[in-house]
Amino acid sequence: MRKLRIPEGPIVRNRKHQKAYDTYRFNNPPAGCQFCELASGTSHIRRTYQLFWVIDNLFPYFIWDGSHTGEHLLLIPKRHIDSIAHFTPSERKEYVAILAEFEANGYSIYARAAQNKRKSVVHQHTHFIEVGKPIKTQVYIKKPYINIVR
Repeated sequence: MRKLRIPEGPIVRNRKHQKAYDTYRFNNPPAGCQFCELASGTSHIRRTYQLFWVIDNLFPYFIWDGSHTGEHLLLIPKRHIDSIAHFTPSERKEYVAILAEFEANGYSIYARAAQNKRKSVVHQHTHFIEVGKPIKTQVYIKKPYINIVR
């Protein structure tokens, strides 16, 4: 009997976004930093701050912490950096102010440590995720994962 591998962690993309994400990451990787390249164009930038951008997540999560998601944004420092620990005092101050602003508007906040093996892009980024209604039923069927959600 084959053991079923359930996607790890509290996050899941829908099938369409996961396929697009895998294609983007593995079949056509950008030459440089994905976020530096993405943010250099203006089409994905939602907000500009002095030291940060807020951009749309191109491959948003469908499920977060057992709930449906709404909007999924990323907070990205304009300076290429791999960790919050390396922020300047000015970056720290602005970062916390931005986090407070989005938290006050109901967004969940998530960032992986630089050493986390599941971190897909080295450039530090923080997720802002609108959490919706809790999921009552979720069934995973063998690879490629089919996720049935109610």
